[in-house]
Amino acid sequence: MLNVAILAPFKLLWGCNGGKNGQHKHDIVSFEKGNITTAARSSKQVKKLDVIVEPRVKAELLAENSYFSFVTTWEDDDEILLLHTKVDLIITLGGDGTVLWAASMFKGPVPPVVPFSLGSLGFMTPFQSELYRDSLDTILRGPISITFRHRLQCYVIRESAKDELDTEEPILVLNEVTIDRGMSSFLTYLECYCDNTFVTSVQGVG
Repeated sequence: MLNVAILAPFKLLWGCNGGKNGQHKHDIVSFEKGNITTAARSSKQVKKLDVIVEPRVKAELLAENSYFSFVTTWEDDDEILLLHTKVDLIITLGGDGTVLWAASMFKGPVPPVVPFSLGSLGFMTPFQSELYRDSLDTILRGPISITFRHRLQCYVIRESAKDELDTEEPILVLNEVTIDRGMSSFLTYLECYCDNTFVTSVQGVG
């Protein structure tokens, strides 16, 4: 859960329900002179890190070495729905696509993302993988700067829908959403709205 408290100065709190001690709340940022930066160096030391990876990654790690038995994962889709209550920080290894994939896994608020670049070009991966030790040490000690990004909540209303409330499950997207005709041989006709305001209509493959 993301808790926002308007104070003097402005403070943003990130709350996570994970861990054995119940809900955790972390001071993440304060607002000063137009910059978003963590308020201060935390007086609390990070004593234990619980590492959660995708099921496929855990299987690969254990096949490589039993040392990685400390990592955990989730068992089914129901656990994914609650992932945002258990994770305080996301670390991605890859490019922009990896960041978008990681964000899509969170059906609630997305925790802060630390994206390490493993490619040649990335607009959302400012951290260099070669410097991961120094970067993570700096992040855990603070203070750090945070860039906020909006996500869109998208609904698809098909022609067969009874009314505008007859929609499929909402889709949360960080950067873009694509709708294509799939296996159909016919062109699609799409009417696009934003906040219930008509934007444009599109006829084509998607």
